[in-house]
Amino acid sequence: PFEEFVLQQIAGDEFRPDDSESMIATSFLRMGPWGTAMILQDEARQLYRDDVVHSIGQSFLSIPMRCCKCHDHKFDPIPTRDYYRIYAALAGTQPAEMSAAFLAEESTAGFRNGQKLVDRLYAFADGKRQALVDKQETAAKAWYKEHDLPYKGVNARRKDPEDQKPPRHVGLSEMEKGRLKVREQDVWIWERRKERYQPMVQTVFNGPDQNQNGRKLRKPEKWNTHWKPTTNIFTGGDYQSVGASVSPGVLSACGLPVRDGTDQDPFAIEEEVEGRRLALAKWIADKKNPLSTRSFVNRIWQHHFGAGIVGTANNFGAKGDQPTHPELLDWLTRQFLANGGRSKSLHRLIVMSQTYRRSSTHPDPQLARTIDPTGQLLASFRPRRLTAEELRDAILLVTGELNPEMGGV
Repeated sequence: PFEEFVLQQIAGDEFRPDDSESMIATSFLRMGPWGTAMILQDEARQLYRDDVVHSIGQSFLSIPMRCCKCHDHKFDPIPTRDYYRIYAALAGTQPAEMSAAFLAEESTAGFRNGQKLVDRLYAFADGKRQALVDKQETAAKAWYKEHDLPYKGVNARRKDPEDQKPPRHVGLSEMEKGRLKVREQDVWIWERRKERYQPMVQTVFNGPDQNQNGRKLRKPEKWNTHWKPTTNIFTGGDYQSVGASVSPGVLSACGLPVRDGTDQDPFAIEEEVEGRRLALAKWIADKKNPLSTRSFVNRIWQHHFGAGIVGTANNFGAKGDQPTHPELLDWLTRQFLANGGRSKSLHRLIVMSQTYRRSSTHPDPQLARTIDPTGQLLASFRPRRLTAEELRDAILLVTGELNPEMGGV
């Protein structure tokens, strides 16, 4: 159902923390930039949160949010404060790789052979690396003996003065130095690929900021449990220009209060870190929310017809396209909600309609081009592009290479 879908995507770790499917769904929050070695950590965190706010706004509400991080929206009734209230609801969200048991319907066929191959490639790379390290350390031992100093291993001598330790790659030629660097990278890559066969998921948890430039993101075992994020408006969208503080909340323009909002502020979300995203998700998934339900129904229509009733599926605002059939969108949304927010009945309703079953060739093409040059009136079915999955499977089917088994490639 639509409500459960939204809760899993935005807050699966809070909604059902022990459910692998919910943890996998929350990978939606990992789709944007989460860190880079080329910028400061505070900036990386700001970029990540901004991307998540914008993605949630476009995906679930069909409202682009990024333009109001610097100033009140110029065309839609969204003040900067509302943007940062949603930002605050996501402030504790941290990306991490976490364990999540395989689902019963997931295929692990070929895992054993795959693991064996990865283990062999890892052993090969590690053997080549070790041979170069052994040659280097043989030369290092000779250097220590020549200088009448006790031998120290690579890690033990790192902080020694330059005149108290051998050159970094002692005993290796320039070509061998390059090979060692490549082999060290290979060892890390194949060690990392061993994890492909483990039940892990790219997901999120609620906690304080951590170093995001590490090669592996893991949920820390311990942290200050009394920690609570604070959020401020960034003047002009600059994270270094800290303005007024804000509490977590939702868009006020919808007129839909938070279920647990206060009398003083019906659009506020509780300050506790755990549950902020879940409260936001419940507000988005509320059947009374006029934006999210229409956004979802419009995307279902877009999937079948190649274009939505609102052509700009990510933007229902003033700068987006006007709906070609607004009454139809409203009616389909009512039908969708009447059927418990289940998309299957909506798919059935659309594909069994006369509109969907029209021929792609109009009996009077000239008349159709004159009256409806853009095809918005749906007098005939506009051919749509195949998705990448459909095209790939079709090619594999024709060549006889399609594997119909679950998990087949």
